Amino acid sequence: MKIHLTVIVAVMIAATSSCLNDKPDETVPASGCDTTYYGTTIYPIIQTKCMGNNPACHITGGSGNGDYSKFVNLKQKIDNGSFQDRVFVVKDMPPAGYEQLTQAELDILTDWVSSGYPGCD
Repeated sequence: MKIHLTVIVAVMIAATSSCLNDKPDETVPASGCDTTYYGTTIYPIIQTKCMGNNPACHITGGSGNGDYSKFVNLKQKIDNGSFQDRVFVVKDMPPAGYEQLTQAELDILTDWVSSGYPGCD
C-alpha cells in the first residue's frame, strides 16, 4: 500500500509542477488584440485601398489625414466616426480615379467595425 500511495503522490506532484511551466496559448488574442484577422483580412484591404492605392496617402508624410500603417491611428479615426463617414456614408475613400473598394471589401470592413474593430500594433 505504501508503494501505491508513494506513486500516486509522485504522479500528482509531477502533474501539478508541469502546469507551472506551461506557456500561455499564443493563438488566443490578449486584451482583445486580434492579430490574425486584422493582419490577414483587414490590414491588406487598408494597405491596398487606403495606403498603397493612392501613392502617398494615409502613410507617414502622405497626403491623407492619418497614418494607417499603425492600427492605433486607424482606430482613432474609427473611434471618432470619420472612417465610417468617408468609407461607408460619403463613399469618397478611396478617392475617385483610384481602385475602389469592392462590395465584398465593404462588407468585411462594415462587419469588422460593427464587431468593435479588433486589431493591434
